[in-house]
Amino acid sequence: MRGHSTEYSTRSSAASGCAAEEGVFPQYLELLFANQPPEGGDGLPEETLVALGEQAGAGPGFATCVAEDRYAAWTAGLTDEASRAGVTATPTVLADGREIERTDAALRAAAGG
Repeated sequence: MRGHSTEYSTRSSAASGCAAEEGVFPQYLELLFANQPPEGGDGLPEETLVALGEQAGAGPGFATCVAEDRYAAWTAGLTDEASRAGVTATPTVLADGREIERTDAALRAAAGG
């Protein structure tokens, strides 16, 4: 298994695809945010990404999915699409293709409520 990497956002995104495949994406996302490493650092090692998936309730196929980088192409596609759309910051929120402020009021207005 791979250790720390500066490609953490790519690796964690691909692991999130594996979590979705296992039906535990919301739980996994919550654990990723709770254990988020400092920005600009090495990120969590693969072993920790797998352990968080297991903690979220993923089955034994999750570790294999992560090790195989099954969702690496999916992650690359999302990154390319965001780049073409001019997204340069995280988080960026789009509603009907237009960037909105990251405030509760703006999100509620965009959601129509």
